[in-house]
Amino acid sequence: MLNFSFLICELHFGMILKATEDLRERVGKLKNMYGSGIKALDDLAEELKVNNQLTYDDLKSEVAKHSSALEDVSCL
Repeated sequence: MLNFSFLICELHFGMILKATEDLRERVGKLKNMYGSGIKALDDLAEELKVNNQLTYDDLKSEVAKHSSALEDVSCL
């Protein structure tokens, strides 16, 4: 009877180990999937930040040109 109980415990332990390995594998896959998605979003946010700064600088330059032109016209 003791041998039978030992075999059942060993079987349960093996099943727990297998389930743990499967769970670790799934978590690893999710981590990679969501991690790469987060990285892509971070890269996109950085690209938008740079583009926004360039657009702001261009707009600021255009406003300065028009302001200067208006000053020149008003001096006439």
